[in-house]
Amino acid sequence: MDTKYAPAGRDSRTQLMDELIFIRNVEYIEKLINTLPYIGAILNEKRQVVFANDQLLEMLKLTTVEDLLGQRPGEMLHCVNAHREIGGCGTSENCSVCGAVNCILGAQKNGRKEQAECRILAKEQEQFVAYDFLVTTSPFQWQGHMYYVLSLADISSEKRRKAMERIFFHDVINKTGSMYGFIDLLKEEQDMDRIHQFINFLDTLNRDLTNEIVGQRDLTAAENGELRVSVSEHDSLEIIQNSIQQIAYHEVAKHKAILEDPGSESFILKTDGTLLRRVLMNMLKNALEATEVRGKVSVGCSQTHSTLSFWVHNDGIIPRENQLQIFQRSFSTKGVARGLGTYSMKLLGEQYLGGRVGFLSNEKSGTRFYIEFPANN
Repeated sequence: MDTKYAPAGRDSRTQLMDELIFIRNVEYIEKLINTLPYIGAILNEKRQVVFANDQLLEMLKLTTVEDLLGQRPGEMLHCVNAHREIGGCGTSENCSVCGAVNCILGAQKNGRKEQAECRILAKEQEQFVAYDFLVTTSPFQWQGHMYYVLSLADISSEKRRKAMERIFFHDVINKTGSMYGFIDLLKEEQDMDRIHQFINFLDTLNRDLTNEIVGQRDLTAAENGELRVSVSEHDSLEIIQNSIQQIAYHEVAKHKAILEDPGSESFILKTDGTLLRRVLMNMLKNALEATEVRGKVSVGCSQTHSTLSFWVHNDGIIPRENQLQIFQRSFSTKGVARGLGTYSMKLLGEQYLGGRVGFLSNEKSGTRFYIEFPANN
């Protein structure tokens, strides 16, 4: 069976049942696996589950190990990349940057315990779920058979906390600090033109600060399934023009041009305009952060007989390794504890707006993030 990364071969159901029986007959092993403080499983040499502890079965809402038998980690967790290739989990190009797959392969190659962090974007019953795990893989041999104890410690809360600290304890405090600075200058200033200039700066900072806080509130509500969508009719050109106006004075746009694509078309769509603008704002922020001073970013919209599209383009290129991890919640090319922007695009754009979010990035065309809707929306 073909693969683009890890070996694709699998044991048959009969072989897996034999392995399960074999493991259950090993003295104390079932009790030991169930004493793990984390969700855990035993894998065979094909990276297939041959035993799972009670914590894992409970998490997946399964009753018996047989329900999980033969699956690989990404398959049992409903990873969005698990079925990109016919070989399943571990066999796609995206899997080459997966911490879980590489942790297992490392333990197989080196014959010792390996540990790594792993980000998984899962989709369960049409709902996105973002996991961050600390993965540990420990090999052991029993009567000529090689097995691997896989444990997954959920560090999602820690990753989320660090991201929120980055946003609120850095970005928000910086903005409020700037506001205090302008207020102090206002107290001393006598020139009315300068006063009006300071007031305009304060208004921009206040809007940025409010948008940052509301954006995080909505993202938290979206992850908890509590975000309310308010659908009404909107003109496409107004959506992109409002987005340009909203980000024009943001710090990431300083000394950069934000242009409406001349090929943009006017059409009416039914959507939540606030959420769609938030998706476009995240696309614009990412594009502007990747654009040099005096560079340009364009935003546009168009329609065909089947789709309504919005996009943001810049001339930069995303390295292939980074492309494979776009939309993972904790992944960012911009430093530690970032990585909510592209994840937010995916979550809001697909789960709540019913669109399809994606990107293209190559040397010929640069980078283009887009969201598409069915034309009959």
